[in-house]
Amino acid sequence: RSFTAFTPTLRRLLSSASISPLEPSSSLAPIYSRSASALDTLRATGAIAGPLTLAEKVVYGHLHAPHTQSTPITRGATYLKLSPDRVAMQDATAQMATLQFISAGLPRTAVPTTIHCDHLIAAERGAN
Repeated sequence: RSFTAFTPTLRRLLSSASISPLEPSSSLAPIYSRSASALDTLRATGAIAGPLTLAEKVVYGHLHAPHTQSTPITRGATYLKLSPDRVAMQDATAQMATLQFISAGLPRTAVPTTIHCDHLIAAERGAN
């Protein structure tokens, strides 16, 4: 279902919702529209058919070039080239990735990046 098929109220809400309070100028509308367009393109080319799970809609909606996918996508067998809108990392792996990014000397990331740290424990004394 394309983005334009939503009710006007829902379209207005999605168009004005920001991705994050830290990024108030960002909007989800272009992301939803691009994903819906990609799914429509994949259905038109015959790469996907029938009902899709939510996970499949999210993944297929982020294909790098959906118009070039001419062969049917087979679950668990087809390799997909994806273009994510945001990268979310967690805990120690995020710290390692951040250190590698800093050591590479790049000024900014290619896509917005979020780091979730839910194990922020500060040790003041030894185990004894």
